[in-house]
Amino acid sequence: MIEVLGRKALYSNRRLAPSEVPEGLYTYDIRENGEYGVLERKVIVDHEATIVTAAPIDFPKEGFVVLDEDTSPDFLDGDEMTLREFAQKYKK
Repeated sequence: MIEVLGRKALYSNRRLAPSEVPEGLYTYDIRENGEYGVLERKVIVDHEATIVTAAPIDFPKEGFVVLDEDTSPDFLDGDEMTLREFAQKYKK
């Protein structure tokens, strides 16, 4: 589990197939780009991680968010759960 842009999210080092993600959850990718990365809707090259949220992220007109000291994900110690558990707890 992480917190990013003010919301809880699941963090995966691997790409998640759409068939793995329960309906009503949203997936976004982090592109490897220096120290923090870039959050995008979909990353093909330099994929670092996939995150799953219960609500959509509003991207600026550029279509991505550069992660920096203020916006980079905070890993939540000890918080781990499956996609199904996340959906049950956070999906509206």
